Amino acid sequence: MSSPPTINQVALGRFDASARRHQSTVILPDGRGFTPEASDGAQVIVLIASGADTGCSALAFTRDGGLAADLWFATIVEAKAVLAAEFRVTQASWVDVPVDEEDAQAFASRHYNLGETEA
Repeated sequence: MSSPPTINQVALGRFDASARRHQSTVILPDGRGFTPEASDGAQVIVLIASGADTGCSALAFTRDGGLAADLWFATIVEAKAVLAAEFRVTQASWVDVPVDEEDAQAFASRHYNLGETEA
């Protein structure tokens, strides 16, 4: 049985529309889908969640809490390479989320002094 993914790192980045190579469609519970998007240059909080054997997902949220990306990768190394290009996230900017933190998005907002975000 797979362990549930946990968000273990966050970073602050900026969406680079010219570098966009990965697009995702999020399927809502009612079956409708939408494509997450952000304005070019928009500041985003990027989260990486990984499980022991599930690969990892990367989520990006705009400052107001809107979903900018929802992507899956086989490895964290692959995820960070894509996020470096598409969201201008440098290797040095990744911050570990404390294991006792229940809300990684709120943690990132506090850490980067962004004020409140809507989840």
